[in-house]
Order: sequence, then structure tokens, then C-alpha cells
Amino acid sequence: MFLEYERDRAEGRIKAVSFLRRSVITPELWAAIKWWESSPLSTRPPSPFVDENPKYRNAYYAQGRAREAQAERYLEKAHRAEERTLDYTIGSVILTIGLFVLGISTQFSTPPVKFGLVALGAAVFAVSVGRFIELALT
Repeated sequence: MFLEYERDRAEGRIKAVSFLRRSVITPELWAAIKWWESSPLSTRPPSPFVDENPKYRNAYYAQGRAREAQAERYLEKAHRAEERTLDYTIGSVILTIGLFVLGISTQFSTPPVKFGLVALGAAVFAVSVGRFIELALT
């Protein structure tokens, strides 16, 4: 509607402009347009539908800002969940390595190698179980 009004005004269609002012344009919209028209050309925004216009309020702007804030909270929550998922995945991989080392230790008959692998596997296993307990408590 505003574009039609501006086009008709620029082309000198006085009857069309008068009709729009009398019948179609609401008083709130007319106040916003008057503010825009009275602004200096050097600082005039491209349209009257901007936040700087004290005469124009769009209810959807407030809803949009609320939705953006909500989206930011959800995004932060998703990032925390992703970090937690990665922590659990890394813990699972470390646990798997510990169990693999413990399992492969049974294939060696040399006692020092066997006990070394059992000690290493037990240490890795203990660290991964400790990490899982820490994750569960936080």
C-alpha cells in the first residue's frame, strides 16, 4: 500500500493519493508516513517501516525478537548437549581401547608383557569409568 501511495504521489496522481489517504491508509500508517516524509533526505530511511520511526510499531517485530532470543537459548542448550555427547563418545572410545588391551593381553604367554598389558588396560579402564561417573554426576 505504501509503495502504491509513493508511486501515485511521485507520478502526480492526486485523485489516487487522495483516495488512499481517505479510504485505505489507516491513521497509524498515515502518522508513520508523515514522520518519514518530514525526515531530512540525507538521513531519511528507505521506508517508514523502521524501528527509528516513533510513529510505527509492528507487533510482529516484538514477537520476532522474542523468538530470536528463544532460538539463542535453544542453540546454547544444543551446544552444551553436543559437548556432552562428544564427552560420552570419547569416554566410550577410551573404554573400548582399555577393554581391547585387556583382551589382547590374554594372547601373550610372556608374563612381563602380559602383566604390562593388564596394568595398562586396567589403568585405561579405570580412567574411562571415572570419566563416565564424572559425566553422570554433572
